[in-house]
Formats: sequence, C-alpha cells, structure tokens
Amino acid sequence: MRNVEFGSWNALAGLGQHGGLVAAEAWAWHVDLIARQANRYDPRVLSRIRFGSQQSTAEYQRTKARRALLCRQADGELQPFDAVVCPTVPIVAPRIADLADESVYTSTNRLLLRNPAIANMLDLCALSVPCHEAGKAPVGLMLMGRHMGDRRLLAIGASVEAVLRKTG
Repeated sequence: MRNVEFGSWNALAGLGQHGGLVAAEAWAWHVDLIARQANRYDPRVLSRIRFGSQQSTAEYQRTKARRALLCRQADGELQPFDAVVCPTVPIVAPRIADLADESVYTSTNRLLLRNPAIANMLDLCALSVPCHEAGKAPVGLMLMGRHMGDRRLLAIGASVEAVLRKTG
C-alpha cells in the first residue's frame, strides 16, 4: 500500500460549475414538471436541479467533453493498481437533528458525497466494505477500480471483507 495522488481527481472541481452535468441533465428532465408542480419537490433537491438552468448548451457540451478526457485519464492512472482504498465518507454521518441549519446541511452533504462522487464522475467502479466495530457508528472502506473492472473489484472486496471479519 502507498499514498498516491491522481491528476484526474484533482481536476474534478472544474466539472461542477452551475451544478455540473447532473444539474443540467436533471433540469432538462424535470423542467416541465417543475413548472407545474415545483411545490411537490424537496426544496433542497429543487434548488440543486435549478442550478442546471444556468448552463448553456455549449457549456454542457464542453463539460461532457472535459469529463470524457478525465475518465480516460483516471482509467490510465488506476491501471497499475489493484484498487484504490479510501474511506467511503470522510466523517461519520451526523445525526439528522444536527443538520437543521441549511448551511450546515449543505457543507456536510458535500463532504459526505465527496469520496463516492470521485468514482461516479470518473466512471470508475467502487464498493464499500463495512469496517466499523460492533456497536459503533457505521463506517466503510471504499475500494475503487478501473472502468468496467467490476468483477475484479468485487473479488478484491470479498477478500478484504473476509480479512476484516477475521481481524474484526
């Protein structure tokens, strides 16, 4: 095991302007429903979807092209490794009551989604293996692998899980 840094991961922030691809695609899908039934949407979800309305078609296409390049770069960067290991989330999930303040909710939500979003944005495969002690807050160890490397990563994950259970 060794610490590594991937250029593709460091470049991901540039894909998030105006909510990124997800917001643009969600806006395109939901725009008519929102016009008729915005009150039926969760306000936090609705605000994220509306970010997509700020993107031009040209901006969306540029972001898609940039993402495609980063996906290829990430796949190449992961080629020498069996798996990348990191926490599934960087903090133990807070209690819902602690997220009542909107700014706390937003910053905590972004932090909790940070690590899994890497695999999602770069079209990698990933899984989370539970690794917490019995009776403690649940935490997971995330393993990430190359694009379409699901079977290989699942086998590695099963081995890691077996070791963690034995050493528990």
